[in-house]
Amino acid sequence: MSTLFVNNLTTSSGSTITVPSGKVLTAPGHVIQTVRMTPTNGNTNTTSTSYVDTNLTLAITPKFSNSLIIITATASWLISGASFFYTRIYRNGSDIGLDHQINGDYGSNGMGFSASTTYTDLPNSTSAQTYMIKLKTTAGTAYVYREQHMVLQEVAQ
Repeated sequence: MSTLFVNNLTTSSGSTITVPSGKVLTAPGHVIQTVRMTPTNGNTNTTSTSYVDTNLTLAITPKFSNSLIIITATASWLISGASFFYTRIYRNGSDIGLDHQINGDYGSNGMGFSASTTYTDLPNSTSAQTYMIKLKTTAGTAYVYREQHMVLQEVAQ
């Protein structure tokens, strides 16, 4: 392996510097790739006190084993009855995130709101990683409804 020392890069013609197909230009702290799910309006609801799957799921295959994965998920939520509502992040079926809790007595009509969560993960792998947001409730009914969206970004370390 050799090292090239330069102070500036420029094109010989045009304005684009292209990295050849199959090659990856990386610099610590820079985003290597971004994947996003197509926003969906599918509904998930539960009265379960155990975590259940939602439509908020997305996979990424890291290019480097030491990369950081930033997970961002946004959805519309509804909770009805006197209950606690929890969401949690899973990777490849295993729990990796902390509980995000919302609580209160919202009555039979419930309360709707939009919320986002962001989490950083170090999967230490170049195999495909599938992330999912799961939900549960302690009483009443919890819903994920209307628009749901997830973005995964691989960041070089």
